[in-house]
Amino acid sequence: MSLVSSPPAQDQLSSRAPLLSILSTIGRNPLILSGDFKAASEWLAQQLYETLDLDGCGIWLLKKNATELQPAVCLGDVVPPVEIPQGEQAMDDLWLDVSVLDRSSVIGVVRCARKHTEDHEWEADFVKAVAGWIGAAFSSARQLKQLDGLENQLVLAADAWEESQHFLQSVLEFSSCILYVNDFDSGCNQYLNSYGKKVLGYSKQAIQQLGKNFLEKLTHPKDRPLLAAAREKLLHEGRGALIESEYRVRHHSGGWRWLLCRETVFQRDDSGKPVQIFGTATDITTRKRQEKQLKGLNRKLQRLANLDGLTQVANRRAFDTRLASHWSAQSNGAIALILCDIDYFKNYNDHYGHQAGDECLRLIAQTLRRAVQQQVEQHIGTVARYGGEEFAIVLLATPLAEAVRMAESILSAVEGLHIAHQVSPISGQVTLSIGVTAADSMVNISPQQLIEAADRGLYRAKYNGRACYCIEVVA
Repeated sequence: MSLVSSPPAQDQLSSRAPLLSILSTIGRNPLILSGDFKAASEWLAQQLYETLDLDGCGIWLLKKNATELQPAVCLGDVVPPVEIPQGEQAMDDLWLDVSVLDRSSVIGVVRCARKHTEDHEWEADFVKAVAGWIGAAFSSARQLKQLDGLENQLVLAADAWEESQHFLQSVLEFSSCILYVNDFDSGCNQYLNSYGKKVLGYSKQAIQQLGKNFLEKLTHPKDRPLLAAAREKLLHEGRGALIESEYRVRHHSGGWRWLLCRETVFQRDDSGKPVQIFGTATDITTRKRQEKQLKGLNRKLQRLANLDGLTQVANRRAFDTRLASHWSAQSNGAIALILCDIDYFKNYNDHYGHQAGDECLRLIAQTLRRAVQQQVEQHIGTVARYGGEEFAIVLLATPLAEAVRMAESILSAVEGLHIAHQVSPISGQVTLSIGVTAADSMVNISPQQLIEAADRGLYRAKYNGRACYCIEVVA
């Protein structure tokens, strides 16, 4: 047996909101304070059994000798406890015991059981809250039994209700997330637990002094539509609906905190219109910061995955992806393709060495990119390394005549680099062979047909002596 007093972990906060909502519903059941302890304890045990998906649940009360326990309710498979917990609660992997109190005196124990030993989290706060209601039910039954007249019964019921409300207030105040109750129409705050000040720096009094629509005043301007959308959903959703939203709220000392808010209608008028809403808010600022960093890393990885490391232009994978996307997005538009090959590049590599070859590739790639940028907008032209010494240029909304002018410009620009090539049979410097093709529309042709046409043009340019371009029509 081990005493447990550690607070819940931060990552359990989101799971607490539904349990707190269920707890609030349980507390409003008049059966608890009806004086019928048998019915109330059976109903409360059933709530524990079903809500926490237990294998067994039971309530045992002390006999008059205050040393022995006798069963009051037993559900499922549960072994009777042999003693009252030494503190508020005791537990191991298979069971959780929580003391039942009546006016600060221990009167019994609630035991929750699970048969399996795999890792799980006991919702001890929820069980303690229900144990408090069991104590309130016992107190009500004991007191009502002693009363002779209706007047005394009502007074005692009010005392028990106040005691139970005090217990619930204690549970809410020690919650590890922000809990609040707001008026639906005016937006005024009616309740805020102490955790709100820990997260946002505002006391309950400071929040309430902000008056109507206080949350709109504190919410980031860009996120206010999200807040309005959540209110609209609450207005039209049915009873029991839980609405989630994420938005930034200004901290008392400046800056913004991201909150994950879950809200439900707490009270309705006779027509069913929301009067008050109950909500929980979890601080997710750290998570949002991590998500932003992760998105930045993913964008960087995506860029690197589509970039040729040597030449810093798009790689073959990016070329294939963009060409396919152009086909699906602009099936009625014109498109041109230019394929470039460095003449006798193997001779260049063998003679000058691979480092010089790499530098040559970089210079050619950057020259192609500048030539494209000077003549077309960035979203229209894409330069990619197609193979070892081959480059491809995709030009959207570009007719054949403009593609030919681009090829001529590229030949001239490469010639202007004056990269020496002493082992070229056709020139003393680096030259290109270019194949050019274009289609007035992408309808009825495929990307492969466009590539094959440009490739035929490139082959003809090489056949015609290299250091030139040839035009080929799409078949």
